[in-house]
Amino acid sequence: MQRRLRVIPLGDCSVTIPVMRLQRRKLAASAIIDAGCLKWPLCMSFGSAIQMLDVLCGRKTIPSELEDYCYADGTLPPEPLPDARDRLRTADIALLEASTPIEYHFRDFILNRNRVRLHVKSAFKPLGEDAARLADKYIGDLQKRGRSEDGPLMVRMLDEAGNNDETLRQVILECTTHLDEEQQLAAKLKLLLAHLPMPVGLVLYNFRYLSDGRVLDWPTGFKKNVRSAIAAVNPDIPVFDPAEMVQRVGVDVAMASPDSGHYADNFYDTVADEYLPFIQTVMGREAFVVS
Repeated sequence: MQRRLRVIPLGDCSVTIPVMRLQRRKLAASAIIDAGCLKWPLCMSFGSAIQMLDVLCGRKTIPSELEDYCYADGTLPPEPLPDARDRLRTADIALLEASTPIEYHFRDFILNRNRVRLHVKSAFKPLGEDAARLADKYIGDLQKRGRSEDGPLMVRMLDEAGNNDETLRQVILECTTHLDEEQQLAAKLKLLLAHLPMPVGLVLYNFRYLSDGRVLDWPTGFKKNVRSAIAAVNPDIPVFDPAEMVQRVGVDVAMASPDSGHYADNFYDTVADEYLPFIQTVMGREAFVVS
């Protein structure tokens, strides 16, 4: 019987779900789950991936009230496994992806953008149209300006509505964002590789596709910056660009909808088929030594 490939998937949906499909077919297994995670985490940035490894190896603890902001409730182990580091280090391959250069920071933690948006919008939508618009403005300000000045007003609205979610209040008041440029991406990729003493492959993220298959990049220059970061750290890192696959089969087949950045559910098996030879190619290479 063929041995399952032990994969460390550190990325967004377009990396995690295809590896899940390979596991369903008994071709792969997640070393992240083996190392203690209770659910498959989504790591949208290199910093989030580093944070996940730090948590699993006991170098960092995320308070329970922040787990749903950083990944999702029920994802992290209650306590680090004593041999988690060894379980990770013996994986066959790590598959990396950064789907955004914008990191959401709260104190010493990196939050998941989608989880922050979910918590904020869910709390303010029931309060009426003005509150919902304010929540949208808050998210927009974080994305574009790095912070929002509307935090105190939003907290007062929560008080008046009788919402006693103290964690949400703190996040609204203190959350900031930072956009990683090429140098920051390279520094974080280098640190990530230092934690991964096994062959590593990197999947590029494409924000959207036009109907003819051309890629829309957002923020503008992000994909180029990721390529430049790879070249600066180690130009021999194997790279998989899904754009070639999407252009070959057609956007209408590959994507969930014309304006979606997600694959169609029935296309993830095809993505898994495409990843498998890439993973096998990466496994034939030596681990990268970070100086």
